[in-house]
Amino acid sequence: MKKKLLFTLFCLFVFCLSAQTRTIEVHPNNRVSSILMTESEYNVWISQDHFKDQSKRESLTQDLYLKFRDDFDFIFFVLNEDQRPSNLPYGELINVSNNVLGIGRNEFSLADSYGSDGKLQAIIQLTQRDFLLYGPSLHELMHNWGNYGIPTESVSAPGSNLVGFNFIPHWGFTGGSTKGQLGGFEQGSLIRLGSGSFRVDSFSPFANGGNSVPYNELELYLMGMIPIDQVSDFSLFNRITSLTVSTSTFDFEATEIPLNSQNLEGFLGKRNPSFTESQKEFNSLVVILTKQPINQQQWDLVDQQAEQFSMASDLPGYLYNFWEATNGVGQINMSNLDKSLIDQTLGIDEEKLDKSVKFYPNPISNILSIKTETIIIQKVEIYSSLGIKMDEIDSGFEQIQTDNLSNGIYIIKIYSEKGSTTRRLIKQ
Repeated sequence: MKKKLLFTLFCLFVFCLSAQTRTIEVHPNNRVSSILMTESEYNVWISQDHFKDQSKRESLTQDLYLKFRDDFDFIFFVLNEDQRPSNLPYGELINVSNNVLGIGRNEFSLADSYGSDGKLQAIIQLTQRDFLLYGPSLHELMHNWGNYGIPTESVSAPGSNLVGFNFIPHWGFTGGSTKGQLGGFEQGSLIRLGSGSFRVDSFSPFANGGNSVPYNELELYLMGMIPIDQVSDFSLFNRITSLTVSTSTFDFEATEIPLNSQNLEGFLGKRNPSFTESQKEFNSLVVILTKQPINQQQWDLVDQQAEQFSMASDLPGYLYNFWEATNGVGQINMSNLDKSLIDQTLGIDEEKLDKSVKFYPNPISNILSIKTETIIIQKVEIYSSLGIKMDEIDSGFEQIQTDNLSNGIYIIKIYSEKGSTTRRLIKQ
């Protein structure tokens, strides 16, 4: 009886947000959300890896920004799968914007094509329901800052057919204060055997165990979590000509390039913003992608993982959350989604609004249609994402021409006898 009552309360408190093309729900703890896709859309999303398809990825994200404000630095898509689909990687990050110099990248922003006014930095997909806590969430987040500038190298396989190749965006045969999230060995294990031969403890060139390792000093510097003078000296190896792998060590022949805080800036340039001014707190939206309504057990699993991954305290056991992996310097927020719902700030009841005013299509191309049932529209204003008024319509609200608007994000404000309300509009 108690379990049945709890599940009934759960259903009552889940927000069913129906203004989008796809159904969006928010868990009552306001840490995670979900997008209900059609079965065919979801299956094709997996079978054809549509996360890599820019138009599909943008469409899915634009739906989110019709319901949520532009509050998020990162969006996590978590597939509602017990096991990772065999054709998909464990995780992947797509960069959306960058305003950090000195990490090997230029400034850029594609945020408007995703529905963000500029805050969104990256979108991450995790291909199994429990990967937020167990990884590779820390690994994929690190790809927001690295490796884009240090010329790392790895090899195809040990033995006579060994072939070395450039290995950006991972660390490959690069040392670190510890094994890194993007791969690399522990510098303290390096033994110089002479004549260009070296031995290190075993490691992976691209990752070192999901969320079971923290960020090393180089990674923390790139993220803006420590100043450059706190990065211990380390070695970069290239021109790798041989590799012998044993149970616990790698023996190899290569060219060693010593790196320190001085010549590191030679590769990357000076970090801007600096450590003292860098962003250290981030907001993230966790979205479960699913083809069927999520049951309570699935909801609660991802919700609990979001709570643990984002809390500002150590996790028990061998796993690291974001705060712990950054030595208590960084914070990633996954909470208070109710405060980011656009309709929470409209000053008009959401249910009444949805019944009385309908916008379509959104995104738009040339004509925006507005349909009302119970209110009388007095005026419509259209603003750019910077708050500049682009148009004001005093009559003819049923169909509004938007030919004069360039592609991008706009805010439409509607005035009626009940007051005013705003909605986000995408022109493409």
